[in-house]
Amino acid sequence: MYQTTPTTTSVADSVAAKRAAGEEEGNAGNHVAGVAEPDSSALVAPRWQKIHASPVIIGKPSIVSFPDGSCRLFFRRTDNHVYEFTSTTTGDWTPTTGPTRVIRPGETDIECAGNVAVHGFTRSDFHIFVRGANNVVYHKMYQTSHGGWANWAPLSGVLALSDVAVHGAGTSLYVAVRTVNNLVAVKERRDGVWRDWETAHVGGQILGTPAIFKQDNSTNLHLFVRGLDNFVYTKVQTRGVWQREWTPLAGRTVSNPVVAPRLDKWGVYIVGTDNAVHQKWWDGSTWKPSQAGGWQEREGAVAAPEDLQVVVRNDGDLRNPRWREELFAQWTDNSVRQRSWNSVDGWHAWKSLGGVIAEGLAVAKEYVQEPRVVVRGSDGILWERR
Repeated sequence: MYQTTPTTTSVADSVAAKRAAGEEEGNAGNHVAGVAEPDSSALVAPRWQKIHASPVIIGKPSIVSFPDGSCRLFFRRTDNHVYEFTSTTTGDWTPTTGPTRVIRPGETDIECAGNVAVHGFTRSDFHIFVRGANNVVYHKMYQTSHGGWANWAPLSGVLALSDVAVHGAGTSLYVAVRTVNNLVAVKERRDGVWRDWETAHVGGQILGTPAIFKQDNSTNLHLFVRGLDNFVYTKVQTRGVWQREWTPLAGRTVSNPVVAPRLDKWGVYIVGTDNAVHQKWWDGSTWKPSQAGGWQEREGAVAAPEDLQVVVRNDGDLRNPRWREELFAQWTDNSVRQRSWNSVDGWHAWKSLGGVIAEGLAVAKEYVQEPRVVVRGSDGILWERR
């Protein structure tokens, strides 16, 4: 991918050394959860329920949650248009007669080719993104103060091959895609105005979908990508200026990198060539276990690497934080599995949430006491476990 060559072996090769060194974040009590037999109930196990009037969908749904406990769920139907369900504060999905097509009266709709990405600032201000059938990235915003949904707006300037990665910090939005020539393209919306796409200063050729994030209290914008060599790389923009070279984080991956942001530190998760989940984290000054060395294994037998989800929340407050991270993945038996870490007693074993899914795992990540997990079931329709 880049001229910089990682000096380490693959993720799988480094596991034994890290176990021997005992390098764990938090409590060292890791456990390996055996793979349970497939759940023959096909998502009718306790707490799994079909979302009423759900149609057959394509790909992966996206869900955003708000402080009052309500959620909005977006997905692509077989007609390649975007639809949504809305969840009330009691948890019921509406309309009960079927999803609403996300289009304004009289608007010419777009045909989608990828999954929907969503970011919500508030219940009255949120944004969705999708790659169109023409490979143009489209943006649609919902603002109560402007009467609800705006029209689809093309973010012209690049043609995308990947889904859209989106992150919000403060009042700004950041999106990143892989272009048709495998470059990384980044775009910022600040004070309601979109800046031009950046590609030349970002550089590099990649696979999959990049990950992008910025902490609210930082001037640094972070990019994580999977290179053409299947290694993980990162690059930082500081006050609008990109660092010159990509930093290799070593470790071969079969998934896109997934970022777990916290105020005190932040981590990156991948699925390795051994189909297990692996993690590195930035402690404020350096990468752990190391930048150029191996990753910390978090076990697993992941069947759908691109569906790996990470939820981060603070169960305390800013003065006395109690951080929690939760991993969600589709297992080799096509069930949903969950693994949790907290700052009190560390990592817990993977546990089965049951079900049989086709793919397409989405998790509500904010404002809800327990994550709401939505999947595309083996029957192609939407199911939820709460």
